[in-house]
Amino acid sequence: MEGKRFRTPAEDNAHLKFQQVLELDPENDAAHEGITRIADAYSKMAEQAIRDKQFDRARSMINEVRAVAPQHPGLLNMENKLTAAIADHHKQEALAAEARKAAKIEALLAAADEDAHAGRIRSPIGNNALEKYQQVLDLDPDNVQAIEKLIEYGR
Repeated sequence: MEGKRFRTPAEDNAHLKFQQVLELDPENDAAHEGITRIADAYSKMAEQAIRDKQFDRARSMINEVRAVAPQHPGLLNMENKLTAAIADHHKQEALAAEARKAAKIEALLAAADEDAHAGRIRSPIGNNALEKYQQVLDLDPDNVQAIEKLIEYGR
């Protein structure tokens, strides 16, 4: 199994050679062990890909395990780990997006308050308090502070 030619190229790889041995001798322990080592190597690569958040690569490696050894004892566990890692990644992305949105709203409210204190309620166009409060409502339609300020300033 030198050079990690486990399943490629299609006509000359370790898995194929072990399969050929098993066709001649279905009880050949060395061939069975070789197939197990290939599946274990793919399993390790899948685990590393999951840790590295390379989810497409992880899925590909899990599919290789399935192709080589459909009854591999770690297959279901790897699939569950991948599913959980993807879900966690999506959750983290959503939390980060919410944090960015909250920071943007906070910055807009601060800038709008600054504009209002400086007398820039309705002008200049493109840089005034009312426009910034409206931008807040575009991001968060229920933002009480922006709603109250728009009412206060008569918009």
